[in-house]
Amino acid sequence: MKQETEGMVSKVLYHKLANNALEALSERLDDEFIDAEQDYKDGNLQVKIQDIGEYVFNKQPYTMQIWASSPVTGPRKFDINRDGWTDSRSGVSLQSYIDRELEQIKMKQKRTSNGQ
Repeated sequence: MKQETEGMVSKVLYHKLANNALEALSERLDDEFIDAEQDYKDGNLQVKIQDIGEYVFNKQPYTMQIWASSPVTGPRKFDINRDGWTDSRSGVSLQSYIDRELEQIKMKQKRTSNGQ
């Protein structure tokens, strides 16, 4: 996928697209989790969610990817292509990945609040 990515996107465009994706992700997580601690700088987004753990999303300019580390589902690498950011292994979009993560977090928080 790396060769396909390099052929499609310049480094300048990669940085613009990655920054836009990380900023949108930061805003979405901020809206979803009011009590989450968030730090975003230099292409690195860290989000600590109470009772869940820490998410890390960062740009990887050498491979032109966004890497994600989840306390729920583990690591992921996202490539940019015609369809946007997609998981390099599963082909799942970054948006769908975030939707699934949020769903799992909310289920876990609900179980925790119910004492399970």
